[in-house]
Amino acid sequence: MSKLIVGNWKMNGSKDSVLELVNSLLDCEFDNKVVVAPSFVYLDLVSSIFASKNSNISLAAQDLSIHNNGAYTGQVSSSMLADLSCKYVLVGHSERRSLCLEDNNIVAKKTLVAIKEGLIPIVCLGEDKKIYEEGKTETFIKKQLLTVLDKLKDHSDFVIAYEPVWAIGTGLVASAEYVGQVHEFLRKTVSDHSINLAKSPQILYGGSVKPENAASLLSMAEVDGLLVGGASLQAESFKKICGTV
Repeated sequence: MSKLIVGNWKMNGSKDSVLELVNSLLDCEFDNKVVVAPSFVYLDLVSSIFASKNSNISLAAQDLSIHNNGAYTGQVSSSMLADLSCKYVLVGHSERRSLCLEDNNIVAKKTLVAIKEGLIPIVCLGEDKKIYEEGKTETFIKKQLLTVLDKLKDHSDFVIAYEPVWAIGTGLVASAEYVGQVHEFLRKTVSDHSINLAKSPQILYGGSVKPENAASLLSMAEVDGLLVGGASLQAESFKKICGTV
């Protein structure tokens, strides 16, 4: 069964480097379902290339506004993203939560706005090192998740990305046992909230994912895919993670 691999390019790249990376990815057939999330300024470029090549790689945005339109300078609406053929959108990434002070309520609102526009939100959640070391991970991520679930209808289509903050960009990777335990907990939390919702979300793991650890993570039944950061900016490493035919 194919899994979902999402490459989050964050605030990286230039027009030339994006073109080079995209063209390299287009040369491949992948074992898994592949999604890339460029910066806003390159979404139109990547979308146009995918359309012209009839690519089966999907496009994601890295964020969206809670507003549909209006006097919100610098923000990007869900309808604009849909207009550029985005299928997915990241919501609540830890960098948005910490740098832009987005709380659980804002993340929940963005999730709902995305779904209403027909986008599939990839809801990011995870604990920092202090919470992890205190053994409070489940309590913390349950609150993050339930704030979102409380706003969703039973037929909502969404993805969950578990990214322990202490593992993002640090080179540290949670143990297989820990990842499996957390993913099972997240799935049970969704199921306890709504049996119908439990049929929907794939649960991805993110946090220092590299070609060296991707295969073992993807081999786990509890892991439905990966959210990849820095390794998705290098064509060869990302292709190895995605699995080429």
